[in-house]
Amino acid sequence: MVEIEGWGVGIVGGGMVGIGTPGEITEDQMAERLAALGPVDVLCTHVPPAIGPLSRDVIGGRQKGSDAIVAYLERATPRYHYFGDIHQPQATSWRVGVTECRNLGYFRATGRAIHHE
Repeated sequence: MVEIEGWGVGIVGGGMVGIGTPGEITEDQMAERLAALGPVDVLCTHVPPAIGPLSRDVIGGRQKGSDAIVAYLERATPRYHYFGDIHQPQATSWRVGVTECRNLGYFRATGRAIHHE
């Protein structure tokens, strides 16, 4: 965890197993990394939470998301969760409890960056 302008920011890397790319991690490994991170204000991951509209590409229908991330969001309640990985999402934002989840990778399609307040 690092502090940026008073916000505790945690970054957990790794992609979901199944595509065959370098850096893939299992759900158990994701859960371990999140547990080691502890509570943060802002969580950043490559993988989205396992919320259907956030974790499903509308082109190709491929779905990939992490249940471990959902469990972390429910337990640790960060203010924001920023992620990428889904290039044509059904939704670009969603709430899990108090956490606002945002797909930051989608700005390439809209040309609009996400403003963090």
